[in-house]
Amino acid sequence: MAKILIVGYGYIGKPLAKLLASNDNEVWAISRSNAEHIEGVHHIKEDLFQIETLPPVDAVIYLVSADSHSEQDYVKAYVDGPKHIWSLFKDKKPYRFLFASSTAVYPFNDGRWADEDSELPDATEFNGHILQHAEKHVLNFDCHSICMRIGGIYGPNRHHLVNQLREGTFHPTDHPVYSNRIHQYDCVHAIAHIMDHLAPETIYNLVDHAPTPINEIIAWIQATLGFHSPIPSKTLTPKQYTTNKRVNNQKLLLLRYQFKYPSYREGLSEIFSK
Repeated sequence: MAKILIVGYGYIGKPLAKLLASNDNEVWAISRSNAEHIEGVHHIKEDLFQIETLPPVDAVIYLVSADSHSEQDYVKAYVDGPKHIWSLFKDKKPYRFLFASSTAVYPFNDGRWADEDSELPDATEFNGHILQHAEKHVLNFDCHSICMRIGGIYGPNRHHLVNQLREGTFHPTDHPVYSNRIHQYDCVHAIAHIMDHLAPETIYNLVDHAPTPINEIIAWIQATLGFHSPIPSKTLTPKQYTTNKRVNNQKLLLLRYQFKYPSYREGLSEIFSK
């Protein structure tokens, strides 16, 4: 049985805590709001920057998201937050620190494949730049640090693209732009899988098998649900993206993780069926 601290008790943190607790781990979870009681999970209701002491644990899983898409909030969530949590372990340090980063660290815009060993030029967008910086800090912690570069998360009650298409507020692109996604279930179980592995590597991409042009996903949703959105034209500005890459998940597969939803088709089909 391991003692595990989850920082960030939201869309991924709650089901992850439940999964880890069901596997006989003792789990603590930090969040700013009230949370349902889960057997085996000790809830700490506090702003992480107000916490002064923490219980001794074997591992930390840091899942905090920025409060807004601003440079200040990104630095606070991804740089200052992990540093503060780590500083609270003065006597016995956790042996492992898992950090939820993002595929935004890959600043490519030409549709190329990217994997964990790709050389990263400095990101030009502030979110990618800050996350690159944050990863370097976390990897310098005096423990086995692991950065998880997570793609766009979708799942139950979280399918923004579908909602935007229904509302007519999402416009197709005027050239192929790849989307890298992962279902909530696979994100949660992949993190637990990495946590349980005896000797994981330091960086993993958490995305499914199928980086797909966003227009192809739109066409599939339209055909499946029977509605359409207009194509780009002189009167309809196409959606613009600052990056365009295909993110490889082979390192996660080599760790013998098996996806329940290998592409958006399986994941969205189940959501639509309900």
